[in-house]
Parts: sequence; C-alpha cells; structure tokens
Amino acid sequence: MSVLRNNSKARKDRAGIWLFVALGVLTLAGGAYIGYDAVNRVNFDDLGCPDSGPPSKLVFLIDTSDQISPLQKLELRKRIDGHIRTAPAYSRVAIYSLVPDEKTHVRKVFDRCKPRDGTAANALTENERLLKKEWTDKFAEPVGVIINDALGPQNSTESPILEALQYVAVAEENDDPGQFQDLELIIGSDMLQNTAEYSHYRDAQEYSLYEAAPYSVKTALSIPSWTVRLLYIARPGYEALQSRKHVLFWEQFFMGAGAMVQSVNVLAAGG
Repeated sequence: MSVLRNNSKARKDRAGIWLFVALGVLTLAGGAYIGYDAVNRVNFDDLGCPDSGPPSKLVFLIDTSDQISPLQKLELRKRIDGHIRTAPAYSRVAIYSLVPDEKTHVRKVFDRCKPRDGTAANALTENERLLKKEWTDKFAEPVGVIINDALGPQNSTESPILEALQYVAVAEENDDPGQFQDLELIIGSDMLQNTAEYSHYRDAQEYSLYEAAPYSVKTALSIPSWTVRLLYIARPGYEALQSRKHVLFWEQFFMGAGAMVQSVNVLAAGG
C-alpha cells in the first residue's frame, strides 16, 4: 500500500510541477505581450497621424476648371487611387481643388493620414477586421467621395495654376514647417495657365520670357526637394498648345523652384 501511495504522491507532485511550469510560461507570455504592446503601441493625433510623424506626404492638386471627358475622369481617379494605395502606411494625404476664388484660387478638401488596411495584421496582437473597418470608414470611403467631388466641373473662366501652386506651397510649409522636404506633389490638370496677367493661350510659352517678366516674381515658387508628377489632361483641339514645348515650360518652372518633374502621364481625351 505504501508503494501505491508513494506512486500516487509522485504523480501528483509531477502534475503540480507541470501546472507550475505552465502558469510560469503563461505569466512570461503575458508579460512579454504587455511589454511588446507598450513598446510598439502607436499613438495618433486628430488626423490619424502617428506622434512620431508620417513617413511621407502626398499632396494632390486637382484642376477641373475646364471640362474633362468621362474617360479622363475615370483615368484621373484611377491614377490618384494608385498613388495613395502604394504610399506607405500612415503617409499623410492632402487634396486641394482649384476653385474660382480670387483670394486663394484653391481649397483644401482632404487632409488625413492613411491608416493600415489590415492586410498585414499580426494575428496574435492585432484585429484584422477592425483595421479594415477603420481603413474603410475613416479613409477609403471619405477620400473617394472627396475625389469625385473635386473632379466635378468648376465652371471657371480662369485657370490660375501658378497662383494655386504658390498657395499650396505656402499652406504646406505653414502646416508642417520643414517636415516634408521630400514631399510628393501630384497635379491633375491640363496645365494651361489662364489669367488676365499671363495665359498660355495668349502669351508665348517660352520659360525664359516668363522668367523675365514681373509676373514671374509675383508667382515665384520655392519647393526644394519636392518631387512633382503631372497627370496631364489632354484637351481636344489644343494640340498646338499642349506640345512638348508646353511640358518643357513646366519642367523648367519646377526646376527653378528647386523641384523636379519625375513623370508626365498624358490622359488622352477619349470619349
């Protein structure tokens, strides 16, 4: 009987030891998770941007002061969506729309950091469903509505692109002084400047002539290290104006501002 009692006691002791080990492992795992969560937790401001700052910034200027075709509208929306989709998580996205406003010429219609969409969620520490919901509710759907509204016709008799660019540059610098030297500016426009003082419809498109005129001082721009991408909207019947010479004007203009035109994608008129 003593042998049986001893075996039973030994089994209970081993069970107690395993229970103790299991509790220890769970305690260590819980502590590790709490430590990991404390170290890796990201705090956000009112725009959904991390306290450490966004890794990059995309600024869109949409100019529909002249009518664009349905095909161009779809293509422009597709291109804008593509730039946003491929930007790193927590990138800040600002959208400006050129409007018939003599004071500012432009209106900021969206400004928020891009949240994670849940596709790379950690199954142990994150909730993929909640991440996807936040992406949809706080970012994807609102930005989609804003872009569609911005792509509507503005019915303006002028296209003050130079003035709008100046306003955007000043607004961005005042918003985040010195933070986004490598900011990416994406412009959806026919790029045909048209104001009473200077017009690509009326005046010569040589940059040297523009640079020598007093108007160039009034519309001077300084955006060092910015990258510029043109979503160049082709206008039917204006092929003579929207030539390589016209693109060269803008390349030289941005170069003089300290920036570089990284790409020019022509959006054909189509249907």
